[in-house]
Amino acid sequence: MKRLLLIPAFLLLVSCGGFVCDSNHAAAVRARSLTQAELAALHAYVYELRKSDALPGRADSRPEIVQKLQPVEIRTSRCGAQTGPCIKLAGCFDEFIFLYFSWAEGQKRIELEWSEGPNKLAREVLWQGEGTQQRLPSSDFAVRPFHLD
Repeated sequence: MKRLLLIPAFLLLVSCGGFVCDSNHAAAVRARSLTQAELAALHAYVYELRKSDALPGRADSRPEIVQKLQPVEIRTSRCGAQTGPCIKLAGCFDEFIFLYFSWAEGQKRIELEWSEGPNKLAREVLWQGEGTQQRLPSSDFAVRPFHLD
């Protein structure tokens, strides 16, 4: 009987994204599939959310680019050790895949982070742009999570 229960549990885990949030995870592949123009639009969207201090809207009211990523959570302020906003793309037990957004010193950037094993993280810069976005105050350290419906 116990063995019969293990089969549905295993299938549930696999359908939720698998055991490992590595560089080959579907969420990482989706993020890498975005064009440079789509990444620039995504950066602008997150920047505007942060600038206006607004919470992200309902999943169906977001831009198409955000819906394409199928995010688990959007944070507009502090995100883990990062002081800027992020989008959580997937979670696999205690490992996660994030997109981190930054705009410091006139340099705009989106980085993809995933797990390479226990206590090993890897990052890849997906997009970099230059511009004159105003530097946002870093004094807002409140974590403002938003979970999708």
